[in-house]
Amino acid sequence: MQICAAISSMLPTMARSFVLALIGMMAVLAFAGGDFLERNLPAPAGTETQKGGSIQAAAQQLCDHMCHLDRRAASCRGRVSWLMNHKLMSPADALRKVNSECAGQCSCRAADMGLKVERRLSCDAECHYNGTVDSCRKWVVRVGANAEVRSLDAGLELVNGRCSDQCFCSAVDFSDHTGYELNWVANGTAFFEDFEFDTHDGNHGAAHYVGSYEEAQHQSVAQAFDTHAILRAGRQSHQRHKRRSAKLRTKKSWTHFLAVMRFSHVPHGCGVWPAFFTLGANVPWPQGGEMDILEYVNDAPAMASFHTSKTCSLDPGEVSRYGGMPDLNQAGNNGSSYNCYTKYCKDCRSIGCAPNAMPLFTGQQWAERPGVIAMERTRSFTKIFFIPEDALPSDLESDAPRPETWDKWVISYYPFDASERKRPGSCPDASQIMSSQQFMITIAFCGDWASKVWGGSSCTGMGPAYNSTAQRGTAVMDRSQCRAVDPLAEHAPEQDCCTKFIWDEDGKYGAENYLEERAFFNISSLKVYQVAASADTPVQTCYTALPGEPCHGAVTWAMQHGIFEHPDWYPGLTRYSRFEHFQAFLHDIKLNDGVCFRPCGLVTSTTTTTALPHEYVAYTGLNCYAFGGGGDDIIGKSPLLGLVSEAECMNECSKESRCKGFVMPKGTGWRLCWLRTNVQLSNCWKGTLFNFWAQLVPRSAVEWTSHPGLNCYAGGHGADGIVGKDPLAGEYLEAHCKSECYEEPQCEGIVMHKGSGPGTCWLRAKIQLGNCIEASPYDFWEIRRA
Repeated sequence: MQICAAISSMLPTMARSFVLALIGMMAVLAFAGGDFLERNLPAPAGTETQKGGSIQAAAQQLCDHMCHLDRRAASCRGRVSWLMNHKLMSPADALRKVNSECAGQCSCRAADMGLKVERRLSCDAECHYNGTVDSCRKWVVRVGANAEVRSLDAGLELVNGRCSDQCFCSAVDFSDHTGYELNWVANGTAFFEDFEFDTHDGNHGAAHYVGSYEEAQHQSVAQAFDTHAILRAGRQSHQRHKRRSAKLRTKKSWTHFLAVMRFSHVPHGCGVWPAFFTLGANVPWPQGGEMDILEYVNDAPAMASFHTSKTCSLDPGEVSRYGGMPDLNQAGNNGSSYNCYTKYCKDCRSIGCAPNAMPLFTGQQWAERPGVIAMERTRSFTKIFFIPEDALPSDLESDAPRPETWDKWVISYYPFDASERKRPGSCPDASQIMSSQQFMITIAFCGDWASKVWGGSSCTGMGPAYNSTAQRGTAVMDRSQCRAVDPLAEHAPEQDCCTKFIWDEDGKYGAENYLEERAFFNISSLKVYQVAASADTPVQTCYTALPGEPCHGAVTWAMQHGIFEHPDWYPGLTRYSRFEHFQAFLHDIKLNDGVCFRPCGLVTSTTTTTALPHEYVAYTGLNCYAFGGGGDDIIGKSPLLGLVSEAECMNECSKESRCKGFVMPKGTGWRLCWLRTNVQLSNCWKGTLFNFWAQLVPRSAVEWTSHPGLNCYAGGHGADGIVGKDPLAGEYLEAHCKSECYEEPQCEGIVMHKGSGPGTCWLRAKIQLGNCIEASPYDFWEIRRA
């Protein structure tokens, strides 16, 4: 009663948007089993606790000695079970939460639950939870109401993190997922056709990158055959201290994908810096992220690493899910583990994160271990795999890869989303940490890495005599000597051991033959797969609420009470609307932080829309609805059946002759859509959770001439007003005001205040421009009809 009285006293002054937030309040009180009751309902006076004593109703959250939550029958077991099922908590976490809510006055115990308290839940091999009928699909979708779960990938990762090891839920367990499908391939004689030849050397090294496939062929740097492609170190360049090579960049980019490169040889050797990596497309490095899939120099072991300009530190516990993976860049980051932030400069110590499984292998060892190296990028994580040639799984051979079954081949893991959930603020932009990525294959020489570490490798016996005592800024004795140069600190290629060996000006070091034998890629194919149902768009999952669940209670209350008592709270719905339509509406307005998931049973169109015959202009926060709310329903299309995209809603309005606009909830993706006719903007509600799109006439039907600062109005000032439209009721955007003029046969122009926002719109007739007032705070537009 206290809550109802509070709501009643607030209603006269409430904004429309706030009223919508109250939808389903009574349902939550009756059915939700969530956090609202525990935080807000006072206990009856005199309630006893285990420690005894009376607790003041407003002082703290209360439970009685049996852990019954006040004013309802939910016991310790019921509350903990709800948290496990709906918030996906482990038994231990759920017990701790319940006991903390009860302010220490009540102590639920594992024995009360008949549960073995452990971090992971009990699931069978098919991901059936605790022996119930809840399958992987149902379990993951049901936790969609959890504020932490923003995507299917996040739900899958959360389930798999809590389930026992023998269970692994994957995207293909969902009926609207058919697994990865081949999206792009480079192989055979056409291998290089979809690559660009990048000539930029950002490593300050000794590579002269060729600019085209034709030049690469001529210089024997690239060759494509029926079964494989070769990319190799080329001949000495005419540029001093340079040798020809190639840097390949895919013309296409991908956001979420599985990329698989099958190889029989990779480059290795002194002075060689090979890399297979991804790079954010069309953004400065490293803003879009860089994932080094396979990279190494000289005789150093290969490793994977990630670089970003954004804040992102991985959680060590989450990284170790696939076994121990120490951060190999820790020493270079001042001892900071798993910090992916990157900034290269002379005195910087931020070089990205590099979690790698042990043992590591040198480039020569990789060249002797043909197979597949792969990268999977989802909205939640990135994984790097290596699968030996003699162990390739049948799913990969058949172009139907199931990377969720490749756990034993994971060699590097980046749990961006799980790290942020575990330690909020550690990786706040987890889903966007990598922009759309292009794949790069390159053979670099020397430069910022290979030159700098020359002295610590076995390469000191190659090329000129290595002078270990020579320091930066100190010239070596003569041309027969060299030192290790850091190109980020100084430009001295004529003294750099690595550069002198690779360039091999006089041919006396044998670099040509040395590199021909070692420094080349032999690649059978590079393939990129994408999940068929997503193709880089948000995965749409559905779940229709069941009796006893919070959402079901909210929908039931809305159908049995809300629609009768407050029909204006439910635009487009009637007392005859289906359960699924009510649930979809509560989902769209994010009732109680998303207690309702998108329901099943609604038709969702995926067809491509045709060119629209009309244009539209959006009024943010405006809701025009039937029964005095600024617009009338169009029977059978208010709302449209199912969830549709914004473009599809526009298309449906354009096909309906009576439609003057449409209403959709704010947001993106598929939503409900209400077509509207007889629109009166002055009666529409502002500041709501919806947007209204007004339909405009096609631009081809009319031309407009602008007269800035001119005001034409009645009384001998250049125009007559049009009865009832001088001005129009409500506030109009310029494009909408012009559209209203076009549809009024008498209208010859419009007047509006200067400015870009919605404002008053005057329709004008019988224009005499010479009598209009100049230098005014208004603008006049003159219409010329086609």
